[in-house]
Amino acid sequence: LDDPTFRGARILELGGSGEATRGFLHAGAARIDQVDVSPGMHEWARARLTADERARVVQHTTPAERLPFADATFDGVFSRHCVHHMRRPDALREAARVLQPDGWLLILEPYLPRAVRPAVALRRRLRGGERGTDDPLGPRDLRTVRSLFREVRTGGEPTLNPYVRDLPHVGRLVLRAEHRLGLPAALLPLLGGRIFVLARRPRGAGR
Repeated sequence: LDDPTFRGARILELGGSGEATRGFLHAGAARIDQVDVSPGMHEWARARLTADERARVVQHTTPAERLPFADATFDGVFSRHCVHHMRRPDALREAARVLQPDGWLLILEPYLPRAVRPAVALRRRLRGGERGTDDPLGPRDLRTVRSLFREVRTGGEPTLNPYVRDLPHVGRLVLRAEHRLGLPAALLPLLGGRIFVLARRPRGAGR
């Protein structure tokens, strides 16, 4: 990371093991606040850091749907593969609320389009793979983000992983081929895959 956006910034990380924390710190972030409901995840995240880095990281054991911060506290909010475990749109509304008027939200998430969600959910239940709050983002979540922010950009890469991940042999072959050859980005809205959402300038009273 080499972007003046991060220099001197206070950044909120929603959930996860802190994989991006060091990058933000090395880019000059002044402070990182990490939120997770699991003390174990906090321990994992702290283990990634040096003593000097830990001095700029504050951890909070609290749900992302009810953040204990005042409005307009943060310059940025980041989350990697965690929002799909949260209740939306509550977590997204809270993220927008705690951002500065020119703040940014960046989330990296699994994504499933509306047309294939019922089939994937049914297949998961039949194979005993239903995992409660593990619910990939969909078009409704993107609409929520657009209602909360003035500027929204999305991108990512399609993958067949949701359809073949638990198939022995054949699934592994398909995913290897996909990894080598790639899939056209235009297939993301049709197949689903991995998506990033970059949103800026939260809407709200007085903004």
